[in-house]
Amino acid sequence: AGANGDGYCDIAAAAAGQVACNFGSTKGMPSGVTYNFVWMKINRIFKLTGSVTNGDSNYTGSVASCTTSSSLANTGGATMSVGSESGGTPTTQDVYMPNGPGNDDYQGNASTTVGSSRGNSLDYCDATDPDKLANCQYLLVAELDAAGYCTSSLATGEGCSSPVNYYFTFDYSDTWSQGEQDKIWMGGLAAADVGVDMVYRLTSPYTTKKGIDPLIKMSFDVTNTLKSQFAHYTDNDTSTSTEFCSLDAGNPTVTMTISDN
Repeated sequence: AGANGDGYCDIAAAAAGQVACNFGSTKGMPSGVTYNFVWMKINRIFKLTGSVTNGDSNYTGSVASCTTSSSLANTGGATMSVGSESGGTPTTQDVYMPNGPGNDDYQGNASTTVGSSRGNSLDYCDATDPDKLANCQYLLVAELDAAGYCTSSLATGEGCSSPVNYYFTFDYSDTWSQGEQDKIWMGGLAAADVGVDMVYRLTSPYTTKKGIDPLIKMSFDVTNTLKSQFAHYTDNDTSTSTEFCSLDAGNPTVTMTISDN
């Protein structure tokens, strides 16, 4: 499993059009069955290496880039993954997909038509809407907590004594972006989950044949896959300035095909 035997596949390391790694066998699949979709469960921990340059000319802070660092691995799903703001050579960082609602409660909203919205309008998070507030998964930001800011995730029942300064939420059920047009369904993530469920539409239906073990192929375009967000907070009372940059796996384009081996 995986190029290094650890279950991870380094899809960014392979040359264009080359095989990055192989996973398992399709031997034993029943014949005469037509498949239109592929379901998979992937580990919620991504191993990422790279840097993102801050290109926002309106940014008021001083952080010029966000770099992966092996010392900044986040775990447990409740903390936002952050990168190094000091630059340097990127090292491999474990980025743990945070907790958040998916569109798994209302699968019927996930259209199978390419180009359509994949969002789940019935189950997304909106911290400003009381009816949707319960769907929100709040995340802690270590830099802001260390600076004395209070998050709304602690405002009720966890001893937040100061006014709420920030809220940081995560949500997998909103409209999916370009590059994910063939993904029609994505499950949510809770603290106990070790993987996330995803369903992709095949480029064309495939019917299994007796005596033939099909070849399932996943192709990736990892352009702009490493995503970062730069944030600058200033305490109006003390003029204390705090900055951080978040890291995420972004939106690689994934194409799924099944063919005779």
